[in-house]
Amino acid sequence: MGGPAGPDERYCTSCGELIRREAKYCTYCGAPTRKGGSREGEDKRKGEGHPDTHPAEGEPRRAGAEKDASTGEPWDGQREPEKGYAQQPGQSGMAGEIYGETPPEGKRDHDEPRVGAEQVGMAPLDESPLRTVGIALGIGVLGIGLLIIISLAIGIVGFGLQLPDLAVFGLATAVGQYVGFIGLAVWYLRRRGLDWDRVRSYLGVRVPTLREFAVVLLGYVAIFVLLIVVGIVVEVFLPEPAENEGAQTLAGADSIAVWAGAVLFMFLVVGPSEEALFRGVVQNRLRERLSAVPAILIASAVFAAVHVIALVGDPVAMLVTVGILFVPALVLGAVYEYTGNLVVPSLLHSIHNSVIVTILLFGPELDESAEFLSWLVSLVPL
Repeated sequence: MGGPAGPDERYCTSCGELIRREAKYCTYCGAPTRKGGSREGEDKRKGEGHPDTHPAEGEPRRAGAEKDASTGEPWDGQREPEKGYAQQPGQSGMAGEIYGETPPEGKRDHDEPRVGAEQVGMAPLDESPLRTVGIALGIGVLGIGLLIIISLAIGIVGFGLQLPDLAVFGLATAVGQYVGFIGLAVWYLRRRGLDWDRVRSYLGVRVPTLREFAVVLLGYVAIFVLLIVVGIVVEVFLPEPAENEGAQTLAGADSIAVWAGAVLFMFLVVGPSEEALFRGVVQNRLRERLSAVPAILIASAVFAAVHVIALVGDPVAMLVTVGILFVPALVLGAVYEYTGNLVVPSLLHSIHNSVIVTILLFGPELDESAEFLSWLVSLVPL
């Protein structure tokens, strides 16, 4: 017969195992625990042969007293119930969390994966790492392909209607990114059998905590410092980066209204769309078979490389620009890996691009400081 529970312990009323008193879910059977209850009451039930009593050492457990964590069905007495991740919301425990106590809202263990397949309880993939990289690369390329096709179609119609260049560029980019990036990301995850709630859990979409807002600020400081270092290296050793067509489109307008519209565009379109595909799907897909470092490196390389479609210049200049883009992409990937919240790199991405737009539009009025940072124009998003 099991010994009496300690001051911080109690017996699960479902399976009889000894668990922490404040636990909301049993770490053995995954069943919700009852709040309250006294140690004396638990000991009394144990002593009176309650059906859920913790069995004596060596005594077989009673079939039906526990639930199988993988199915939610009563234990059949033939095998130990498995611990693992809930496959659907509504089973014992929350979807994507290891059976046991549900972490309080906003309290997350930053040493464990928090998004992707593990978050929604998807079974590990039985595929080679090379296939994983190929699929992730294919998703990124497909997204860019959709963006090009949609943008061209809208551009042809817009110019045919003689709309202003800036309006056509904004509309084509917005629709292209929403459909080609966010649309593709959601379609792919739905094709893998995830419902809408699990799509959101896979991507890690939630309101940031104060700690995560601090990560956004620290991430921007890291990007800024790293780009200054990279900028000095480029100035001294490498050719001038290639120009960005989007940057040239904005360069002709220097009004406050255009600036405000461009900044809003970064927060509503570019940041969320690009992060949904390249961090939320591409990086997460890589993380299903690879560790964090190679997944971040590969996803960042894909993200930087696809921007080549917006560049104008010789191949060497384009390669320099892609190399520069790789630096902030690494920070975005690391921030996403750390927080597991897609909103965090989206905000960081949007802030970074907004600073670049500000320098692009008002740089000539910022004298020497603008001249020193003018090379950042090449990093304006697609």
